[in-house]
Amino acid sequence: MKRIFTKILVGYLFLWLDIYLFVDLLPDPLGFYFIYSAMKDFMKKWNFSSKARIVKNLAILFMILSLPTMFVSKIMEVHLPETIPLTYGYLKLMDIIYLVFLFYLFHLLWDIAKAADEDELLKYTNRLFYVYFIAFFAIYIAEPFLWNVHDGWFEKLFIAFSLSAFILQILFLLLINNYRNLYDGRFG
Repeated sequence: MKRIFTKILVGYLFLWLDIYLFVDLLPDPLGFYFIYSAMKDFMKKWNFSSKARIVKNLAILFMILSLPTMFVSKIMEVHLPETIPLTYGYLKLMDIIYLVFLFYLFHLLWDIAKAADEDELLKYTNRLFYVYFIAFFAIYIAEPFLWNVHDGWFEKLFIAFSLSAFILQILFLLLINNYRNLYDGRFG
């Protein structure tokens, strides 16, 4: 379990962190590859969830779909709507597709916690799932309207949304780390 969830953790770090020096130094396709590799190993060892297959297949698809993100900085997203609408649309679409990917990953984590008979981990996963998705849906719904907010509110709302997203990403990393510590013998 430790090795599999270490791959997921590293893959998620590649997806989350964007360090650009002309190109993304931690490319998203490589992050999806780490998660694909983890799901492949997971399916070889334990076959109690069809969700692992879904996550694996989505990781393959997103490896391909996320290739342009190696060259398009998400940091520049603030200026993209007025300059390059197609690129902005692509990045927004990738954000939504990424939530679909996380939806299935969360469901896989639920199955693992249930199989391991880890009630506390299951409760934590469940709470984080709802908070994560409600917060990100609120951010994605409010974000297009932020362009028309003036008098300093834009900056305040942007900072609030960014801070909440940052905290949720850290909590998800901690959740994955908790799964790394599960004992392999619980799954047969």
